[in-house]
Amino acid sequence: MKSIFVLTSRFRRAVFSEKGRPALPTIKRKKFSVVVLTSVIILFCFGTNSFLPINNAYCGNLIQDNASWEGIASCDGSGLAIYRVKSNPLVYVVDFPDLTAQAKAMNRLAFFVENKDNKGLILDARQMQDYYDSQRISADQYYHGHDYRAVDLARFFNAVAGSGKELNPEEVALLHILKQNDVLHHNGIEYEPVQPYKVLISISRSKEDTDHHLSCELRRLTLRHEMSHAEYFTNNKYRQYCRSFWMRLKIEEQEVFRKELSLMKYDSQNDDLIINEMQAFLWEPQRGGFIDFSLNKEGSSLAGLRQLFLKGIDESSPRITTFFDNPFTRDVIPITKSNIKYQKEETSTFLGDPS
Repeated sequence: MKSIFVLTSRFRRAVFSEKGRPALPTIKRKKFSVVVLTSVIILFCFGTNSFLPINNAYCGNLIQDNASWEGIASCDGSGLAIYRVKSNPLVYVVDFPDLTAQAKAMNRLAFFVENKDNKGLILDARQMQDYYDSQRISADQYYHGHDYRAVDLARFFNAVAGSGKELNPEEVALLHILKQNDVLHHNGIEYEPVQPYKVLISISRSKEDTDHHLSCELRRLTLRHEMSHAEYFTNNKYRQYCRSFWMRLKIEEQEVFRKELSLMKYDSQNDDLIINEMQAFLWEPQRGGFIDFSLNKEGSSLAGLRQLFLKGIDESSPRITTFFDNPFTRDVIPITKSNIKYQKEETSTFLGDPS
């Protein structure tokens, strides 16, 4: 992205003089303009190895309509992809090339929307790095996936504009994707959702044995987790069911979720956020393990709560949701030995590294 800005700046200086008048004769200027503009387009569409989703977005809309969850979950792809979900057209999925690309585009947004220590704040790069250092995590491992309502996306981009701080190139690219696909638009004063119930979730490509990618299993697990958030955001009946299920939990069980999610830096006093995370973590065999351990002390378990949760949905009439009709969303995705490295990293993050 930086190279594009540099090139266009040189183009401007070459074609125009200091006073803004043409610096080249008209005929030569036109030929020069065509050559440089062609170079810009080539660089823009096919350029660098860095994450430049805006390149692809300008050179052809990458969005894949009517995508199935199973298709999105495939571990065979590479590069950037954007999906609109067939079973829920309100949901858009950005599939990043790797965790690094996702972190650059999404982490500051996560701090603004969800992080209990920084909620509502627009952090700069130094502040975010200080936070990662204090938690002994990398930017890549801050979140494996993301989920945000269109209204929260608009709040973030408006807050950045009002803060006097600049979007980084990846955030600029993300904003372009959101505008291009009618998630956000600018009304002349600020950004606002095209439809308030549209949702953006993100995941990243998988590759074994690298620090910047998830394993295939963790990719699928992360997608399933973010899918459940999308269902919560877009299905009012399901959202109401989750709230009623939460109210039926014992006080001790509720406190387990609040405490464990607070350790993960979620705002534990935001009931809507905690209920949303509760319904997603019922299917988490990894981070959910910490919740399950604490629930066991209270004579409860994730498996037991999961069974009760599904029973209420299966017995509902009319049906609350069809989300759990698919085995991919109903069954727990197992974690295998290939993910021991990530389990160790999560343990260090949330329990404190004893070394």
